[in-house]
Amino acid sequence: MLLGFEGGYGIALKLKQYFILLQCLEAAG
Repeated sequence: MLLGFEGGYGIALKLKQYFILLQCLEAAG
């Protein structure tokens, strides 16, 4: 259970970073 939670948390962090990157690109573009 803990491993699955860590895996989902890692994916959530990657998605969050991805959306932040998109927002930065839109602001710069």
